[in-house]
Amino acid sequence: MNLLRLTALLIYTYGAFAYGTIVILAIRRYGFGAKPGSGLSAAQPCHRFDFSGVAITLASFVHFSLSLLITLLSRNPEAESWPLLTASLFIAFLFPPLIMHSSFDDLRDATRIPLHPGWKRSLWAVYVVSPSIAVLSALGFWGVIVVRGRVVGIAATVALSLLFTVAAIYSSLALSKRRAREETVEARSSRKWTLVLFAALVSLSVLVVVSISLNLPLTAVLAVAFRSTPLAFLFIGTYYGNRFEFFDLLIKRGVNLLITIVLFTAYFGLALPWLQVLPLDWARPWMYAVVLMPVAASLPWLYRAIGRALDNYWLGRQFTTVEAVKHFLASMQSATSEARLVEQAEEGLAEIFHTPVSIDLGVPRGDEPGFAVSLEASIGAGPQHAGVIRLGERTNRVPLFSEDAALLGSLADVFAYMLENMRLQGEKQEREQQARELSLHASRSELKALRAQINPHFLFNALNAIAGLIHRDPHKADRTVEQLAEVFRYTLRGSDTEWTVLDSEMEFVQAYLDVEQARFGQRLRFDVKVDDEVKPLRIPTMMVQTLVENAVKHGIAEVRAGGTIEVAARRSGDRLVIEVADNGPGFPEDGLEARRHGARKSSGYGLRNIRERLAGYFGEAASLRTRRDEARGLTVACIEIPLTPDQAGAAAASAASRAEPTSTPPSGPPPGAR
Repeated sequence: MNLLRLTALLIYTYGAFAYGTIVILAIRRYGFGAKPGSGLSAAQPCHRFDFSGVAITLASFVHFSLSLLITLLSRNPEAESWPLLTASLFIAFLFPPLIMHSSFDDLRDATRIPLHPGWKRSLWAVYVVSPSIAVLSALGFWGVIVVRGRVVGIAATVALSLLFTVAAIYSSLALSKRRAREETVEARSSRKWTLVLFAALVSLSVLVVVSISLNLPLTAVLAVAFRSTPLAFLFIGTYYGNRFEFFDLLIKRGVNLLITIVLFTAYFGLALPWLQVLPLDWARPWMYAVVLMPVAASLPWLYRAIGRALDNYWLGRQFTTVEAVKHFLASMQSATSEARLVEQAEEGLAEIFHTPVSIDLGVPRGDEPGFAVSLEASIGAGPQHAGVIRLGERTNRVPLFSEDAALLGSLADVFAYMLENMRLQGEKQEREQQARELSLHASRSELKALRAQINPHFLFNALNAIAGLIHRDPHKADRTVEQLAEVFRYTLRGSDTEWTVLDSEMEFVQAYLDVEQARFGQRLRFDVKVDDEVKPLRIPTMMVQTLVENAVKHGIAEVRAGGTIEVAARRSGDRLVIEVADNGPGFPEDGLEARRHGARKSSGYGLRNIRERLAGYFGEAASLRTRRDEARGLTVACIEIPLTPDQAGAAAASAASRAEPTSTPPSGPPPGAR
């Protein structure tokens, strides 16, 4: 019987612990200590006060606590246990009406139509009969009502058995009536196991009555089993979602409690007898603490190891909280848009929880996600609310528990941070793009102004040069007129487009320099070299011409002797390099020194326009730099433009095949431009 008493102590301790935990959580749920705005909720609303559920939970806690105390006091024959026995008797007679009340509430909520009056009348009848029998039984035990021998105990047991039978039949009928309205696998499994438990409860009641009546040796065992039935109902009810967050808590903490009891039992059983024979005197408590230290120190490690094992092998959780956050962040690392972020987040959450996942951003619209929702978490809170994350049922049918809810809340905060960061980056990029577009628009306006300047100024100088050539060199005058016509033809054709082929731009530059050479005569020499592989590439229109015009106006015009202009275009790795060099005075750092030596005062609007257009099209990937080549006595303006892989491949193919010059492509920007 010592083994039975020890088993009863363990069961009653665990029962008191489990239901005590649920009582605390229920108090928090219904207002005391609750944390509003946490963003977590079960799929079913649970905020309406459930009187019957809370009453059964509280009664079960008191029941197990009283059973534990009675079992402990049974070891002391001199202890007065009749107050505890009386309280336990009244609690036992409270269970049948409370069970019926809970079934009645569930049936009423499920059907949502008026029930037959017999359901409520039966319930109130048991509410009246059960406490009345409890009072009569107590009076019989106290001797107020004189009854012979064991009749009071047997009568109370029979009455309690009949009441539990009535409650089981009532609840089974309520479950059957709800059957047509329930569809999920969990609901069917919950109903099946609940019916099995009710049948087992009735069977135990009958066996207890028979055992007590016949004074069988199994009476004590049956009594412990009968007193333990609330735990079975607790496990079934919580496992299938009625209190989805409790099961995980109860199982883990229950196992931890069992291990704690085993370890302390081993300590008191092995260490204390050895310590008691030692002459410790005043040091005895200290020695007890020192010997207990390894047990106490190992408990946290054991709790973590057991929790991890339960997560992995029972609940199918492959990630700790830290690992889950890392995995979730890694799954969203490559997202480049909000839609892609949502898609990758759903994939990451599905891997972590093994459930279907739906992330809805913006104001909740009540749309069905395509699966039964088991758990949801808010993305942000209050004004920062951005949407909701919904989880469905696991593929292995394991419910979602409290740690899943806490983990989902943490991951929802991580997703809210990533979403906010992406939106801020998007807004920043949009502002930068708007700034680039404004800058580019201003550059285009300046380009049109530069084009407009070419027409009168350049035309006046060119016509003066042609007029001087007509009598001296009619053939050259005729060629200059043709080149002048080519210049204005290109200018008019390119006035409505931003892009051109490099080969066409270089032909335009050649014609422009021919006209300028007619004006300057022997004072101007030029050389234009373009590698065949870069001729088909597209560049912003009139960009090279602007550099050449700048070299003529601010370089050659300042040189008394012969002036030289060199124009070259080549490929350097994955970049197109265009250089325009002249032997003018250059760009001294000091403006005073520049004016003193007759150097060009500034690069004018032309170079600034080129820089702004390059920044607008290519960002920081393209550049315009100027330098002084002292060895050759040249001022060099160099443009570098990045090539896309397709452009680089096309350039290489052109160089290999030496194909014919291509026709002018459409006026849009190349693939690498913005």
